[in-house]
Amino acid sequence: MATFQCSSCGREIKPAVRCPHCAADQPQWVEHLADIERSIAEMKARDAAIAREQRQIAAKMQAALFQRDILAHAGEERLKQATRPRRVLRRRPGRRPPTATAGAPPRVPRQGTPPAPEDPPPPPRWLDADDPEHPPEASSREVQNIPLGLGALLLGVAAVVFAAVATSSMDALARLGILLLATVLMLLAPPALARRGLTSTAETIAAVGLLLVPLAGNALWAVDRIGVGGASPTIFAGAIFAVTAVVALGYTGWTNLRAPRFATVLAAQPVLPLLAYDRITGPGGWALVLALVALLDLGLARSGVAVERPVRPDLPPPVPPSAPRQRGAEHRPEGDPEEAAELIDVNAGATQAGPARPVPGLRELTWMLHAVAVAVSLAYAVTALLRAQTVPTATGAGVVLLLAAVVGLAGALVLRRPPLPDVAAGIVTLAVIGAFSRIASVALPGRALLLIAAVITVTGLAVRAVPEAARRGPQLASAVALTVSGLVVAGGALRAGVATVRAALPAWAPDLDRYPGELAAAVGPTTWQLAAAAFLLTVAAVLALPSDIRREFAVAGALLTALAVPASIGLEWTMAPWPMVVTAIGIGVVGLSARTDRAAVAHAVGAAVVGLFGAGASLSSPALTAAVLITLFVAGTLVALAARIRIASAAAETVTAWAAGGAAFALPGAVAAFVAATVPNDPTLTPASLREVTVPVLAASFLAVCVTLGYAAVVQVSQRRIPAPLSVGTGLGALIVTAAAFGAPGATVADAWVGALLLVAAVLLFLAPSIDAGRRADLTLDGSDLAAAAVTTALVATLVRIGAVLAPGGSWRWPPPCSWWSPSEPAACPRSGDAGRSSASPSAAP
Repeated sequence: MATFQCSSCGREIKPAVRCPHCAADQPQWVEHLADIERSIAEMKARDAAIAREQRQIAAKMQAALFQRDILAHAGEERLKQATRPRRVLRRRPGRRPPTATAGAPPRVPRQGTPPAPEDPPPPPRWLDADDPEHPPEASSREVQNIPLGLGALLLGVAAVVFAAVATSSMDALARLGILLLATVLMLLAPPALARRGLTSTAETIAAVGLLLVPLAGNALWAVDRIGVGGASPTIFAGAIFAVTAVVALGYTGWTNLRAPRFATVLAAQPVLPLLAYDRITGPGGWALVLALVALLDLGLARSGVAVERPVRPDLPPPVPPSAPRQRGAEHRPEGDPEEAAELIDVNAGATQAGPARPVPGLRELTWMLHAVAVAVSLAYAVTALLRAQTVPTATGAGVVLLLAAVVGLAGALVLRRPPLPDVAAGIVTLAVIGAFSRIASVALPGRALLLIAAVITVTGLAVRAVPEAARRGPQLASAVALTVSGLVVAGGALRAGVATVRAALPAWAPDLDRYPGELAAAVGPTTWQLAAAAFLLTVAAVLALPSDIRREFAVAGALLTALAVPASIGLEWTMAPWPMVVTAIGIGVVGLSARTDRAAVAHAVGAAVVGLFGAGASLSSPALTAAVLITLFVAGTLVALAARIRIASAAAETVTAWAAGGAAFALPGAVAAFVAATVPNDPTLTPASLREVTVPVLAASFLAVCVTLGYAAVVQVSQRRIPAPLSVGTGLGALIVTAAAFGAPGATVADAWVGALLLVAAVLLFLAPSIDAGRRADLTLDGSDLAAAAVTTALVATLVRIGAVLAPGGSWRWPPPCSWWSPSEPAACPRSGDAGRSSASPSAAP
């Protein structure tokens, strides 16, 4: 940018209206602006001229290209006419009458229109074999390759037959010399053939020559000084294959043929197994050797053996045959798109080496051999690990297993074909878990379960440190390990949980003296290890598993831990239910944060299962049952109301619905157990004493069922639907109370009628949606109305029954009198004297 000198202060300034230093007006900016305008106008004119010149040059180039295409097309047509095969056309001789004279027919001058011939000549037909529509099936080079290749195969077959059969007519040295001479001649011929372009024949002869190398080695073994010298035949065979692989590798660098590359890979496979055959004593040795073979295959796949360069750089690469291109009638050269520019190659005459490219089929063969070696090595290593009975043997087998898994992982990372890296990483994770678990179990057999769980936990912690992109395979492997070990722990935990419930039976009258022994028999020698192993597996699930299945496994681990704790630790009967109850409440509360339906269902089912086991373990006494069921009822109610207090996800509605159903199921049992714990119990069991205890318990249960049915009916009427868990919990509670009303000792006919009404109300609540779906539209009452009416009827009957219990004959007493609905049997009352008789009197005071 130009600068000016201020006319006032004399300083150098940029073009501006005023000086930034002294604020004096600058008149020269007007002249500078005019200069800029003139420059812009000149540049626009120059740009227009350049564009016009560019259009002229493009038009001239298009005309030149058009003329070039026409001349080239004419030259091609002239060349095609010159090289077209000669056509011979034969016609049938014309028919002449038998009376015609011999010789040429007389010429008649034309007069008028010539008559049409009576018999037109037949169409011409081709007599030459050169048909441009059908090119030859084989080129001259292919015709040369076929007999030369067949000849090489015949020579190879003859050499094999000679080495295998011709053993009686000459000694071993002569046979060895002939085979060596044939091998040298076979290996010297392919380079000369390849330089002439006969690569297929060179490949065939090279393959036969390399096949003769191990045959010559076999003939060398037949020599007396070598075969009888005490050398191991397997070591000698391994050395022969090693020499064959080295010869093939050197021959590859000399000729650049493909056959030596395949021979190198195939001959290298049995070298290590043959050399180590005499020293291998078990599956661990074979696993180590095959792991080294897999490592060798990995090196071959990454080496220059798997890539090739053209045998003759001056020859063009082979082009697959195709049908000759036919130019359409409407296609003209001038119709081709315009060429953007012409490129002149200054190195057109120079010969350059072709680019390296993979050998077709060799890389796939090498990777397949690598995979087979890894798989067989892993199988042998696992077998050796399972057979190990001492710590050194187990350690060696574990190291070999890890080596084979790491080699497989290296191959998968080099190959980079999904999902092979994830699968290989998972195999490494399983190998680590299996190796350390086996070593720990052999070292400490009595702590095997706990140590295996600890190994899985530590592995899960290590998986947590793996980058996110490479964590998928180890996470899935950890899930497999957790599932396998979890099945073992689950069996023990379920036995422990069932034993806790079985020891509390019969309900409210168990034999508490055998309680500790039954729990100890359920867990066996594992004792506290069972609960600790379940807890460690739960921690491992939280640490190592993918986020989409982490909650489900964590809930399952917490469930198994809670079931195993009472029997593993040996808790007293008063404390046995509480670990399961607390776990059930915790699972339900944490389930409010579930984000998927599957996770919410897992939380609901887990809490329900643990809660049922806790309720079953509390049947040792009515007071314990009441405490456990009241706790479950309060917790379920709070969880069900939590969604209304705070904003929860849509999946949390499943948890709240199951919590409401669990609370509805626990309430009747809690009320019944509480009443049973407060009612005085007579040790003498008589029909009257049974009624003294049973009837109040049933009456309280009826009232609790009415409460749950009433809540379900209100939900049905207000929302026009009832959640399935609430319906199931209410129905099961009503069903159990009804069964007790019909089958409990001391129950009366009135109790059976009330129980039947409650069951009918529960069934109507369950079938209300079906009734609404199938009813007529003009009916006044729907399924919800019928269910509400049934619940109201059951509630009225329950209140009447409770009134009859509390005030028989119109008087109020608590505890209730000896006889209800049977005032004619005062003698059956356990209370002797006038008290029993006065209780039966309608005018007795409380």
